[in-house]
Amino acid sequence: MPTTKEHAKYSVRETNGVVTEKRKRNNSSLEPTYRNLLKNRPFRLYLLSYLTTEMGVWFTYVASISIIEAIYPRSYIRITILVILRLIPNLLISAFGGVLADALDRRHSMIFLDMCGTFIALCYLLVLKFESIILLYVLTFTQQSIAALYEPVRNAIVPMLVTDDEFLSKANMLTGLSWSVMAAVGSALGGFATANLGPQGCFFVDSLTYATSAFLMWQVCGTWKVDSIFDENPKSKTKPSVWETLKTMIYDGLKYIKTSSFGLIVFMKASGAILWGAVDVLNVAFSKLEGNVHDSNERLGLLFACTGFGCAIGPLTVDYFTDVKKPESLQIACIASIGLMAFSAMGLGYSTSFYGISFFSVTRAMGSSILWIYSSLILQLFTDNDKLGRVTSIEFSLCMLAEALSALFAGVAQDDFHLSAHAISYILSVVGFSSLIMWCYFHCNGGGVVQDDGDSDSLVKQDTNGSTEEVTEDKNGNKMLEKKNYGEPKDRTHINGNRV
Repeated sequence: MPTTKEHAKYSVRETNGVVTEKRKRNNSSLEPTYRNLLKNRPFRLYLLSYLTTEMGVWFTYVASISIIEAIYPRSYIRITILVILRLIPNLLISAFGGVLADALDRRHSMIFLDMCGTFIALCYLLVLKFESIILLYVLTFTQQSIAALYEPVRNAIVPMLVTDDEFLSKANMLTGLSWSVMAAVGSALGGFATANLGPQGCFFVDSLTYATSAFLMWQVCGTWKVDSIFDENPKSKTKPSVWETLKTMIYDGLKYIKTSSFGLIVFMKASGAILWGAVDVLNVAFSKLEGNVHDSNERLGLLFACTGFGCAIGPLTVDYFTDVKKPESLQIACIASIGLMAFSAMGLGYSTSFYGISFFSVTRAMGSSILWIYSSLILQLFTDNDKLGRVTSIEFSLCMLAEALSALFAGVAQDDFHLSAHAISYILSVVGFSSLIMWCYFHCNGGGVVQDDGDSDSLVKQDTNGSTEEVTEDKNGNKMLEKKNYGEPKDRTHINGNRV
């Protein structure tokens, strides 16, 4: 198993004649294929854990919507509240999940949170006993709070499980495809189970999947801890309080993003979330059949299945045109996916048949999955491993904020302003095309991971930890920035223009 020190090492590599920052990771002699990736036992167990958890999530989600529809028919605002309550914890709490990922053993954290989820899933049965929407909302918020802590930890452990860049790209792809399969299969089965077995069956399945996920991660074994911020200064007689530690780590994470050349990439996923955030609320309207609850539930499950199918084929299609050794291709894929989602939103506005709605749901999901996978991959490739948990949690919080605002807009527009789902789709398409133009401008002007061969003046810089960075040259005359921390070289970064 790779140690923390191995993950902290950096090296300089040359891509298209330009020296770029790159973590020095293990070079595997195996061909980077999915089959060889699955020979990695820790990753294989992690993937199975992820699959089981996602299946249970979809069962509970479809069952919750069904309960609201049964108690308050045609109340889109109550469904919107459910969607927003699923998103708010990600906005408020995921930053603490990032701290958790960077401070404690990531595997232990995942196991503990899975066991908490097992208990919460069983508590949903009380909603059926008391027929309380308020209790449903409370449990949804609690369950998603656990998920908000879990997601940054889950995302941050992947580069530790898979230590080769080529395999890391495959791992992200496979994780995204796993989510897609569960979105397709889990949501369809969830709709079928809700219609035929009732919500209580869905809640039992969700509880079982959490317990199974915890067991699988327990089987991974080993220590998966990056660093302990509590041991940062062993000579100090007093240790910082937990609150002070949290504030310091979050502040350092924000400052790290601000000073990174790829920092604005954390907003890219949020740009897409504005487009897909309203989808769950709109799907309820698109699937609605007056006076036929059974068929409405099945149609809703089919639309969720279309989402899963689109998420599966999107990354597979783009995989042929991207290369992890050329990060610019990953960024282009992200920007193109925003355009695809904007086009799909326009198509949903025009569609009058359920078949047309299903088709554009597939194409929209293709775009959302491409954006999710490749924006995550960019951050995993270029972010320091000891900062990765915080960076991904900040990205996740921004994404969830955009998704919540989009869902709120869809619910209020339908209930208070009586706009149809088609009209809302038109509005979202305009927002999407506007976002596409901005990101194209960003890319064409050398933003993000686009490399610039421009000259740079000499520069000495002080980072947040008091490390000194000095300009040096390698044997080929390429300029590099060497960071020295307490007298030891930590990493090397190419200077693009005047920004590091």
